[in-house]
Amino acid sequence: MTVVKVQDLNPNSRGGYNLVVKVSGDPKAEINRLYLDGATLKVSSVLVGDDSGCVSLHLKDEQINLVRNDDTLILRNVKVQMSKFRIYLKVDQWGIIEKCAPSQFAEKANTANNISDVEWELANAKN
Repeated sequence: MTVVKVQDLNPNSRGGYNLVVKVSGDPKAEINRLYLDGATLKVSSVLVGDDSGCVSLHLKDEQINLVRNDDTLILRNVKVQMSKFRIYLKVDQWGIIEKCAPSQFAEKANTANNISDVEWELANAKN
């Protein structure tokens, strides 16, 4: 398993990344929707990071209960997605969120380098 650092992620990175990160804070609700058929959709975001930086992780439905403040997580096969010109991580049906022992990852998340705070712009290449 090849593990990448948060600072190596960019809008051109699409998916299949493995990261070992520390959670900074509890998940914050973004969407809590009830459909007419009774189905619900819950989406929350939480800041996760390593010693190189941090990024917003979007969690859906049952993933929300897996993540708490100061947890150490192994994120397998995560995707980099863009929303409102900002980067965030998403663990879809092919990805896995695993908790691991804090001894495997001693560093604190570098919240000073939050790549989700950077606004990315689509630019045309000049010939």
